[in-house]
Amino acid sequence: MQLIFRYDDYSAAEQFAYEVDEAVFNLFLALRVPLLVAVTPRMTAAMRDPFNQKFFAIEEDDPRIELLSRGLQQGWQLALHGYTHQSTPALSGNEFKGEPKAVQEEKIIAGLRLLQQCFPSAPIEVFVPPWNSYDEVTTTCLIEQGFTVLCAGDAEMPRRVGLLTFVPSLMSPCDLADYLDFYSLEDLIQEVGRGRLVITLHEYEFRVSGRNDYVGIEKLAEMMQRLLASGAEIVTLDTAAPVSDYLLKGHRRFRAKIYLLQLIRHGRVLWLLRLTERLIHVLGTQRATAVRSVVAQVYWAFEQSHLRLRTWLRPIKTWMRAQRQQTDRKRRSDTWSL
Repeated sequence: MQLIFRYDDYSAAEQFAYEVDEAVFNLFLALRVPLLVAVTPRMTAAMRDPFNQKFFAIEEDDPRIELLSRGLQQGWQLALHGYTHQSTPALSGNEFKGEPKAVQEEKIIAGLRLLQQCFPSAPIEVFVPPWNSYDEVTTTCLIEQGFTVLCAGDAEMPRRVGLLTFVPSLMSPCDLADYLDFYSLEDLIQEVGRGRLVITLHEYEFRVSGRNDYVGIEKLAEMMQRLLASGAEIVTLDTAAPVSDYLLKGHRRFRAKIYLLQLIRHGRVLWLLRLTERLIHVLGTQRATAVRSVVAQVYWAFEQSHLRLRTWLRPIKTWMRAQRQQTDRKRRSDTWSL
């Protein structure tokens, strides 16, 4: 089993604590394992505000440049994570999707130049789109600028377009912690097999203890040591690896199991959790992991079917609404004529 840890939003922005960055980096340095660091060169002060005018220049943050340089000297990997990570006026939670090619190209080229200025000896072949949001124009720009990997979110399917490989990130550190507790380490090893699994980290997951996705540095260290002891390898994204390395044999099953954990964490399916535990009580604790896996897959299938049904019914509902509005207008017109 090979794992890639991806650390997003690395930047000079004041809303991200340098002490957390330092603690995470020191952990990976101490364990002598690599980290994929996704850098935003001109991080905005307000990601969701499309009209914000305050930005932070990575080239002016000497401590963060020095900190990342230490890791890059040990074989870490550098990625471009957008340019400003600022929402567009047209779409919140998106920097690139829907933007003209000239705008996207300008941002990608400017970001590349800044990273090359700060880290001249580090190759930059990986692009991580902010909020995992992009479009075909983005991929065209990336290919033209020599990128070989686009690493996005859990909705991504591993594939290759030209020289660009699309790699999903299926887990957060909180997902990993919950997975090890709810299923097992052995189950994770079996699911990943000889494939590669990307786990995405964010600074706030180790700083804001009130969040339901809070993990903490100590918990991350414990999990990493446990994974390494099991024989797992922590590596970087191999830009020459076949797409099949990132497509787990039970890809949909694995996503279903993580999805159930996320629902439980948000308190949305506690009834399903209680049902699962009753089934385990009846069938025996030795079958706990298998029962939880089956429940996750059944619920995932139900959710996907429900989503497809809603999509299929949407035009019918739109037509019925239009008919009602037309009937109401006719009724009002008849009333006024009387």
